[in-house]
Amino acid sequence: MFMGNLMSDHAKKKNNLSIIIPWYNRKELKTTLLKNMDAISKSDLELVIVNCGGDNQWLMNNCANYFPASSRIVEIKNVCFNKSLALNIGVSQSSSSRLFFLDADIILRDIEFARVIKKISNKRFLTIGEVYESSNLLENNEEVSKVSEIGYYTELVVNGKSLNIETNRVSFSNNSRSAPGLILLTKKNFIGVNGMNSDLNTWGWEDLDLQIRLKIKYDLLQEKIGRVVHLSHGDEVRNLLNKSSAECEMKNFSICLSQYDRGNYLGTYVQDVSNYESGIRVHALNRKELV
Repeated sequence: MFMGNLMSDHAKKKNNLSIIIPWYNRKELKTTLLKNMDAISKSDLELVIVNCGGDNQWLMNNCANYFPASSRIVEIKNVCFNKSLALNIGVSQSSSSRLFFLDADIILRDIEFARVIKKISNKRFLTIGEVYESSNLLENNEEVSKVSEIGYYTELVVNGKSLNIETNRVSFSNNSRSAPGLILLTKKNFIGVNGMNSDLNTWGWEDLDLQIRLKIKYDLLQEKIGRVVHLSHGDEVRNLLNKSSAECEMKNFSICLSQYDRGNYLGTYVQDVSNYESGIRVHALNRKELV
């Protein structure tokens, strides 16, 4: 098993859910860990933070005391940030059969983990139902409108089968939006489609690509559940490599379409685990020992 010799006895403990956060020098993590600590700690969950090219010393100095008891940092050395790569490596170091991909700038608001865990199955994946921007939490939309929501979809016809993928949904009544990247699923299904595709090395479409491949291979149902708050920010913190967000998203979309056209519905999990094994360091943490 990949990196089995580096996983602590504590890490080998089977948890109900593995929360995996990809990270690169996002200082908001200190705030979100503090806000989310109670929700995570009171359930039988583990937290895996994947440091993909960031300042590990800052992470240890500023965030270690906010980690739940079952936590560890997986540090990938000498790389540029790649969210898909970080998630693949994080999954390889997780102990649960269920996964939750969470971003560093998300505060959990209405997530009942006991209920969520029961819903995750090999026939269904979940996404977060409502995301509220921290920048407009105090705004109230008191105007009555006949248009309450707008849903944006992309339809793909693959091997004669139509797939409708919701790329975004905006609610005017409560100023919320959808969250295709905050995904909960089984590890079996994730590995079955060979995980995320790290060829998508900039921001955009990588989460929707995973959803499409899950639906193509397993015909999975999607269910939305829960609410979260997103700490608002601009494109300057996204991994865009000096391009616009629209350019990056279109580039990744084109890569995905090309792969689907060739009948390739797989990610790069196995390859990433093999290629980066020697460049990984696992820091097992127990918050109780840090106090």
